[in-house]
Amino acid sequence: MEIDFAGDLLEWIDDNGCVQRCKLFVATLPYSNIIFTEAFADETQASWINGIVDALEYFGAVPEVLVMDNARALVNRDGWRDGDAHTAIRSLCSYYGMEPWACKPATPKQKNRVEAAVHDVERWIIAELTLDSPLVASDLRDVNAQIRKRLDAINTQSFRAKHAQGSRRMLYEREEKVHMRALPAMLYDPGDWKLLTVDKAHCVRIASEAGHRYSTPAAYVGKKVAVRVSRDAVEIFDLQSMKSLGTHRRCTDLNGN
Repeated sequence: MEIDFAGDLLEWIDDNGCVQRCKLFVATLPYSNIIFTEAFADETQASWINGIVDALEYFGAVPEVLVMDNARALVNRDGWRDGDAHTAIRSLCSYYGMEPWACKPATPKQKNRVEAAVHDVERWIIAELTLDSPLVASDLRDVNAQIRKRLDAINTQSFRAKHAQGSRRMLYEREEKVHMRALPAMLYDPGDWKLLTVDKAHCVRIASEAGHRYSTPAAYVGKKVAVRVSRDAVEIFDLQSMKSLGTHRRCTDLNGN
């Protein structure tokens, strides 16, 4: 699956008559060229992650590889030329069983399918939704509901080539989806990622949460680990392999207990 954000902004007018602008996340699959797109207020890492999760839910299956743009929200600044994905992205890919692969800078041919999908989104969704009159919506959810109608129409539209039969959706369901894995039973929860150093008592301390401490294997004393804080749990991972080092029930009281 290839992912990117469209360069053109989508303008819409809210209930107060104010002009709002949003950015469209775009994902596509290489064989059928089926498209997914969704509007976000920004292009932060959270928006990328939510877009990826929603795209997988829309497709209803998981590909083997995630081909990414080299955006700073996706890859580390120090290792971006080698496609060193951020911990949060690697965790997402590990959860779904995908291999993250970041394109090199200024090499659009490495993600040419999503580049084409972006052009389709800009022409058939952004332009059509705003061509005759401004797009009016109550909120971003309403914007996405209007986008989804256009998106489904694109994916079910018959191919225009003379010898091509069916549509993107039909080709995907018939020939591409069978080579993909099933979705996990539960949606991915991105949580809040932290890079922490294990102390002498082989614990990590979360200063922002009353200094609660969570244990790790003793071999990790003095080393940095990746820590994912979700609503109910704290998970600790080896920074290089992303192997789980332990899961703890999250403590939320303010006394540090």
